Amino acid sequence: MRRDSPESALSERTPYATFSVLALVGRIAVIIFAIEALIMVALGGGHLSWGVVAEGVFDATALTLLSAPTIYCSVARPFVKAAEDARRSLATKVSAQARQALELKATLGEQGRLLAQNEELRNRLQDKSKQIAEINERILQRIGADLHDGPAQLLAYCLLRLRTANESSEELQNIDSDRFEKIRLALSEALREIRNTSTGLSDPRLESATLEQTVQRAISMHEAHTGTKVSLSHSEVPWAPPLSIRLCIYRFVQEGLTNAYRHANGAGQRVEVTGVDGLQIKVIDDGPGYDVENATPGLGLTGMRARIEALGGRLSIFSSSSGTTLSATFADKLAAGD
Repeated sequence: MRRDSPESALSERTPYATFSVLALVGRIAVIIFAIEALIMVALGGGHLSWGVVAEGVFDATALTLLSAPTIYCSVARPFVKAAEDARRSLATKVSAQARQALELKATLGEQGRLLAQNEELRNRLQDKSKQIAEINERILQRIGADLHDGPAQLLAYCLLRLRTANESSEELQNIDSDRFEKIRLALSEALREIRNTSTGLSDPRLESATLEQTVQRAISMHEAHTGTKVSLSHSEVPWAPPLSIRLCIYRFVQEGLTNAYRHANGAGQRVEVTGVDGLQIKVIDDGPGYDVENATPGLGLTGMRARIEALGGRLSIFSSSSGTTLSATFADKLAAGD
C-alpha cells in the first residue's frame, strides 16, 4: 500500500488554496458585474437592451481586470502567504517528529543490543563463577593431597620411629646418631615442604612489589624448587598494574614454569614481559610441545584461564614440536587499573 510523506501531502494542498483565492476573485467579479448591470438598467430608464448589456459587460470586465490586482494584493495574497507559512511550519514539525522517531528507534535498538549483551555477560559470569568454584575446590583437594603425600608422610615416619623407640627405653638408648640424623632430616624436609606450600599460596611481599619484582619473585621460587634456571626479558611497561592483576601474573608465571619443568624438563625456560599493545606476559619452553586442539586441559591451565579471563585478560597457548608458549594479555586500561 502506497503511503505519501507528510511533505508531499502538504504540497498537494497548495493548489486548493490557490483555487479558493481564484474562486473568491470570481465571486467579486460577478458581484461587480451585477452592480454594473443594475446601474446600466437604472441609467437606461428600466429598459434593458443589447447595447446596455454589452456596455455593462465591457465595463464590468474592465473594472474586474483593473481591480483584480488590488483585490489579490489586499485580500488574497495574505491568505496565500499565511497558508504557505503554515505549510512550511507544519512540514518542519513533521520532519522534526520523523527525525525524533528515527532517533528513538535507533535508541531502542541500541538498548536492545545492550540488554542482549548484558544478558550474555551475566550468563558468562554465572558460568565462570561455577567454574571458579569447581576449580577452587579441586585446588583445595590438590593442596590436601600434596600435604598428605608430602609433609604428612614424613611426619608420620618420624612419629613412628619415635613411638617405637619410646616403647623400649633400652632401644631408645641404643639409637645411634645416624638414626637421629635421619629423623631430623625428615622433620626438616617436612617443614620445608609446608613452608613452600604456604609461600606458594600466599606471599605478603607481593602486595607492595612492582610488576618486575612480582615476576622475578615467581621465577626465583621456581628456580629454588627445581634447581633450574629461567631467563627473564622485561621491557618497559608504561602502566602500573593493580594488585589483583599482579597476583594473577604471579600465579600465571608460577603455573607456566611448573608446566615447563614438568613437560619439557625445564628446557629453554624463559619469561618475557612487554607493554606495547597492552600488558603481555609469555612463559616459553623448548620442549617437545603437544596438540593444543585435542589435548584435555589440566587443572592448572583451566584455573589459569579462568583467573585471567575473570580479570578481563586473555590466555593464548601456542605449541609445536619446538616448544610451547603460554601468553597472558591484559588491555592497557585494565593493566593500569582504570
